[in-house]
Amino acid sequence: MAIDLEHIDATVRIIAPEMAVEAIKTKAFRPPADWSKRGEMTRMVLSILRTARNPMASREIGERMVVERALVADAATLNSMGRCVSCALRTQRTKGVAQSQEGETGFWKL
Repeated sequence: MAIDLEHIDATVRIIAPEMAVEAIKTKAFRPPADWSKRGEMTRMVLSILRTARNPMASREIGERMVVERALVADAATLNSMGRCVSCALRTQRTKGVAQSQEGETGFWKL
């Protein structure tokens, strides 16, 4: 693949010699609109909580999911993701997997 990339770089230099090939940004992974397959969001939320040192707020978990999935981080997406995370964690709380921290609303731990 490295050789193929060198060939692409050489082709760009032939077509547009003034263009700095190093300045071309890599394309970010864009998941499909319905990226959450059955259980995928819950698995990702629990994975984030497992690696967290301290209890996290639903909003913080949602922000990390937006970054990991390379989604557009606008207010609507963050709010929607926070609500989805809260719903997934409430379900896990009823199963006994996750716990909401006493006295602090919206902070979760495993």
